[in-house]
Amino acid sequence: MRTRAYLWAVAILSGSAAACDPVVQPSLDPGAYVLSGVQFACQQWLPNAPSVQLGLFDIYWGRPAPGLDDDGPTDEHRQLVRASGGVVVHEFHVRMIRAVLPPGKVPDLTATVVRGVPLAHDYPVDLFVRFSGAINEDVIAWIESSGGRILNRFENIATVAAVVSDARIPTLRDLPDVADVAGIGLVCAESRGLPPS
Repeated sequence: MRTRAYLWAVAILSGSAAACDPVVQPSLDPGAYVLSGVQFACQQWLPNAPSVQLGLFDIYWGRPAPGLDDDGPTDEHRQLVRASGGVVVHEFHVRMIRAVLPPGKVPDLTATVVRGVPLAHDYPVDLFVRFSGAINEDVIAWIESSGGRILNRFENIATVAAVVSDARIPTLRDLPDVADVAGIGLVCAESRGLPPS
């Protein structure tokens, strides 16, 4: 709650410099900007760019490098959102921010993937959960009993893909045998030296 109040204060203060910009109004209701079925990845919109002035997006930057933690957005991420004319409405426990911003500014965010948000007050996160040994079935049961779901199991690397509420991520990280929790992003062909499809 303190974080949200701070972010709204930032939005109000920046509103004095751009009072006509609807993005920085303190009465901003994220529910008014929901989008369904759109995503920006690998420098393109799928299926098409949204035809709205403002949209609600989950912006995921991914890990800065293999082996580094995926434990929350940085000041640089917050600044990228603000510089795009956006307002941060939620910060996740991975390198992801939910923000209201103009779709035309999404390419400037240098994010791994940006998805339209269909439900403003629901905070699911697609995650990889890696275990220190075999997949722990008690952790799987905890994910499911906490309202999450398992998307896929990768037994050979002791990892599951799951959807978990953002509020549950700190507890998930502390469960027995959980070695790593990170968001699921995308790797574009160009970033691996391959021709784009």
